[in-house]
Amino acid sequence: SLWSVGTAAFVSALLLLLAGCLGRYAATQNFPVYVLASITEVRSLQRLDAVFIGVWMMGVVTKLACDVYACRVCFSSLTRKKEPRWASFGAALLMLGTAFFAVRSFSMQKVALNTSILFLTTLFTGFLLPALVLLADWLKNRRKEGKDSE
Repeated sequence: SLWSVGTAAFVSALLLLLAGCLGRYAATQNFPVYVLASITEVRSLQRLDAVFIGVWMMGVVTKLACDVYACRVCFSSLTRKKEPRWASFGAALLMLGTAFFAVRSFSMQKVALNTSILFLTTLFTGFLLPALVLLADWLKNRRKEGKDSE
């Protein structure tokens, strides 16, 4: 109970400081508490770097878990079978290997951080690939309906 009350009091005070000191400027920041700490020079807030790094790392772990799950769902939907455990493990290892390779290789960093390549891969994975999967599913259902009517 005391921990919950203390956390609620801290968050309330933090929101009051954010609204009072930053106003509408806080809405333009990714980490408004960090900006507040640097502007107001409150010593206890300046030690929140570790908290932000921890929250960011938890987000990365959650994103990777969702990516591996998305690979598993895609594999299952493409093969129409239950996905074997090695496929998720293999996808996770592939992502880990790609990340390590990108960090170690300067030429890979130039490719991975090129905005035009990022745009094209985002376009492919966000629009073209799902459109192709939907088209393939539509064609498969259309063929199945043609066989059922015969």
